[in-house]
Amino acid sequence: HTLQITGATEAEWVVILVLFWGICTVLLLLFVHWSLVVCLRKRILLCDTGRAKRAMFDPAPSTGARADETTPKLELERINTTERTSTMTTSNAKISRTIVIVWISLAFGLLYLVATSIFVTLLYAQIEVACSSILFRHSFILVQRGLQYTYFLARLQNVFDGTMYAFNKIFFKLSYGAILFGVISGGSWYYFVAVGHNCSDRYRFIVAVGIGLIWDVIASITLLALFIRNMSLVFKTTELITVNQSQLGIITALDHDLMQMKRVTVKLTILEIVVVCTSLLCFILYLFISTLASMIEMVVNCICLILSFNAYDHWFVVCCKPCHVMLLRKRNHIPQSPAQNSLP
Repeated sequence: HTLQITGATEAEWVVILVLFWGICTVLLLLFVHWSLVVCLRKRILLCDTGRAKRAMFDPAPSTGARADETTPKLELERINTTERTSTMTTSNAKISRTIVIVWISLAFGLLYLVATSIFVTLLYAQIEVACSSILFRHSFILVQRGLQYTYFLARLQNVFDGTMYAFNKIFFKLSYGAILFGVISGGSWYYFVAVGHNCSDRYRFIVAVGIGLIWDVIASITLLALFIRNMSLVFKTTELITVNQSQLGIITALDHDLMQMKRVTVKLTILEIVVVCTSLLCFILYLFISTLASMIEMVVNCICLILSFNAYDHWFVVCCKPCHVMLLRKRNHIPQSPAQNSLP
């Protein structure tokens, strides 16, 4: 079977082509910029680890009568350096895994956008395109979405690892297996139902994407529920510590770690909410604007992946600024009790 679209005017085709290739260009620039920024930060982390390892094997600077006095201090410094190096090495390994996952996910998202734009260009040139060559693009969506959920799940595991909020490791293994099963089953069902049939059969196509869509909705809502659960627990602990600090006036290193955990959890939760809302909205828009809705959803998902990194905190704040302004205005219109006004 072949696909050939007619009926659009020349001006409409120009708008469509500019829009499609413009979306590809924007995501390509973001992909290149993210790769350069992350690689630069990765090199800095590796340099820090290398300096820490070299410090472990530096000879003792002092000898003679004062050597006995400085030996315990030197040994303590070596032990601390060893612990820091071990922690940095483990952290670098986790960062490397998440970077690879995001890099591949962004690459598949870019492949989907480029492939779609190429096929639209061929249709504009009135070239018949085989159905089988178009339908394979759905596999790009499934792989990108599976890697995206794997990344957010890995961040959830890394952020709360070793804390009272951590999940059991078996839970994460089962979750990763469920993501893999969803990608394979969704792709297999799509291939079985859609490939080899008429591209214009919209109902068959809807049935073909059904398994993948159900898996996508379940995975996104489950991840969002996990982030909201841990975010609420972190907020409760933060409130208790804030009350204790106000009474005792004590600030510990645990407070800083907890605030960092709170910041990361809120950020990832907001991004996951954006992903879920975009998926639901674009699924409705697909009935009206077809492939363009899938491209918009892909771009939003990739941008959320990029914004999840610390290097893009500034842009994350810029994107969230309208919401903050709206909430601040709403808060100013709500009368508060004296107890609420005393809170920061």
